Amino acid sequence: MGAFLFTSALHLQGDLHLSPLASGMMLVPCALAFGLVGLAWPRLPVRLQRPLVPFGYVVAAPAYVGLGLASGGGLGYALMSALIGAGLGVQVAVTNMATEQVDDAYAADASGALLTVMQLGQVIGVSTVGTLFISLDASATASASASLTTSLAMAALAVLAGVSSLFLVRRRVPAVA
Repeated sequence: MGAFLFTSALHLQGDLHLSPLASGMMLVPCALAFGLVGLAWPRLPVRLQRPLVPFGYVVAAPAYVGLGLASGGGLGYALMSALIGAGLGVQVAVTNMATEQVDDAYAADASGALLTVMQLGQVIGVSTVGTLFISLDASATASASASLTTSLAMAALAVLAGVSSLFLVRRRVPAVA
């Protein structure tokens, strides 16, 4: 998510010459979809919550590709942004699943460790994908190519996240008495 927001801001403001306000408005659909999925997730039937986590990443991966193809901005860019937000909204469920079996005595430690790992992932994502985008976008004629290549990299990362989430989904949760 951090890499997406970073490279989108660079692309929208630097390559498409949108104002910071217009650039931010292009990402509002992403934030709204992310929030709506996060709020709706607990209301889903429990038997669907875990299996739908990989599905979120399956939604995000092609949306990243679509974002690269819609690199000219406009409605297509905003719609792909919304799909990315909806797909990545499963992070709420992933956080819950990663900590659900932690003993109450260790809850604060587990929460801190999880948030540290999440922040580290954001830093690594922004630095690697951001470096890829900046290095490809060095020439003014390479803007669309840089956006598409970077979007393909983010799609690959979404697929990797989906495959990794299968380990959380398959884990058996003991029944609570």
